[in-house]
Parts: sequence; structure tokens; C-alpha cells
Amino acid sequence: MKETRQLKINLDSLGFSASFICAVHCAAMPLLLTVLAASPLRFLISPLFEISIILFSMIIGVSSFLPGYLKYHKKLIPIILLFCGFLIIFAGHFIVPAKLENIVTPLGALTVAFSHILNWKFSKNFNHCNANHD
Repeated sequence: MKETRQLKINLDSLGFSASFICAVHCAAMPLLLTVLAASPLRFLISPLFEISIILFSMIIGVSSFLPGYLKYHKKLIPIILLFCGFLIIFAGHFIVPAKLENIVTPLGALTVAFSHILNWKFSKNFNHCNANHD
């Protein structure tokens, strides 16, 4: 059981890190466009790379949130925040005017990062409470 908990914490840490890096990436995009355009790292500004990172983050989110919800805390707020964050990211990429993308998309990524923190906290608190009852 302890191995499952350790994997859970690592998935939330990975999800938080990916979401936070995404927020920084999106906020810095205007600078990245000029600096990376002629660089070997120009793949970092490609739409395919961004969509791949978003899909990867969604997989990590679902992989870490479902076990936390089903086995531990039964709280929907982290899952709701996760999906709201991804909806905000989606809106930033495909709905809002381009001039607002660099504001909206990082807000979505930070929402996803915060949802991972909540999920980890709720799962950790559940495990600490149960450890005290054993």
C-alpha cells in the first residue's frame, strides 16, 4: 500500500511541475518566439509540442486524481479544478483573441498546478488521519 501512495505523490509532483513549467512557458511565449525562432530549440514554440504537453499533462492529471479520489479523499474539487484549468488552457489556445492567449493560458496552467497541490494535500491528509487511527 505504501508503494501506491509513493507513486501517487510522485504523479502529483510531476503534474504540478509540468503545469507550472507550462505556465512559465506560456507567459514567456512572446520572448520565446523571438529568441527560439532561429534556435535548435525552436520545437518548444511549435503548436504540436504545446498540444503534446497538454495531452501529457491531462494523462498525468487523470492518472493521479482518480486513485486519490477513489481510494482516499472522495473530494471533487481537485478534479473540477483540473478540468476547469484544461478548459481555460483550451480557451487560451483556441477561443480568446491571440493578444490574450499569454494571459489566459498561464492562468489555466496555474489552475491545473493548484489542483495537483489540492489532490496531493487531500490524499496526504487522508493517509495521515488513517495512520493515526491504526
